[in-house]
Amino acid sequence: MPFIEKIKHILLKKLIYCDIIYNHGGYMYTKNTEELIEYLKNYKLEYKDQIGGLDLPFGCEIEFENASQELIRRKLSILFTKQNISNWHLESDSSLNDYKNKDYNRNIYGGEVISPVLWDRKEDWMQLKQICELLKDNNAKNLGKSAAHIHFDSTIFKDYDQIIRILKLWCVYEDVIYRFSSGFDEHLRPVVQQYAMPCGNKFRSLINSIYVADYEKLKRNLKIAKTYGISFFHMDEYNKDTIEIRTPNGTLDEAVWQNNVNFFKHLLTSTLSEQKDWDLIDHYVNSYDYSYYQFKNYENLNIQKALELCDFIFEEEKDKLNFMKQYVKQ
Repeated sequence: MPFIEKIKHILLKKLIYCDIIYNHGGYMYTKNTEELIEYLKNYKLEYKDQIGGLDLPFGCEIEFENASQELIRRKLSILFTKQNISNWHLESDSSLNDYKNKDYNRNIYGGEVISPVLWDRKEDWMQLKQICELLKDNNAKNLGKSAAHIHFDSTIFKDYDQIIRILKLWCVYEDVIYRFSSGFDEHLRPVVQQYAMPCGNKFRSLINSIYVADYEKLKRNLKIAKTYGISFFHMDEYNKDTIEIRTPNGTLDEAVWQNNVNFFKHLLTSTLSEQKDWDLIDHYVNSYDYSYYQFKNYENLNIQKALELCDFIFEEEKDKLNFMKQYVKQ
């Protein structure tokens, strides 16, 4: 039974039926939908040694504000030596530096800790967890400027059809993706439209353009803008052949990092499957409503659509619950 029709909470053997009434682009919630939201309030998003699924290499940019960069550099050096951690590094980021409190000799506030190539294994997640804890322990915060960018190996896309599929998924579910990306914050960060621009409308237009008939022209067109919510800017680069996810709010919560990586990994790798209902996605693309896909609507709660996306990309019930926990924000 699809997750969208009947949510079966295996952990508690409890059935909750989501009867959601669609009403001209909006969603009216029934009592049973309220039960789902109530259930999610008590459901805990937990850190794990591994997240499972296809083991796709990835990288993280852990942005932070408020903390002294010099202090963080010293503390990281101690941690790296003590735990034998290598290849993570600290960088400045002009969009994060607090220039009002900047000492031009030494003290810059804010920055980003950048990972090496990571894999879904216990030791790699432990490194990320330790760095998040170090940042929190030394007054690092996420105050509205910082993001949590994720890079994935773009060589997973072997052909033209897979690129087109991710463009279609993104333009159809962009509103759900952005709401999920705010983590457990009440709102998306104020600078998200500047540094992680919504691009669904662009992709929808591109799908029907002349570029779509030529794979190389399509890729060149996608590489024009670095700051799309999903950026193809580094695709095919010799030393950094990645697709960058730029939508997530900054976070120092390792469980949210795992949930973000897991969702976007499944979103990307779903394009490899011929068993997915791509005819359904084509139907949504063909009936795409430009007037709805406006950023002002991207914090709205559309449970039916979120459940549908869950069914499309996830196989495991636990993954679906984790996604819904963060999407609903309970």
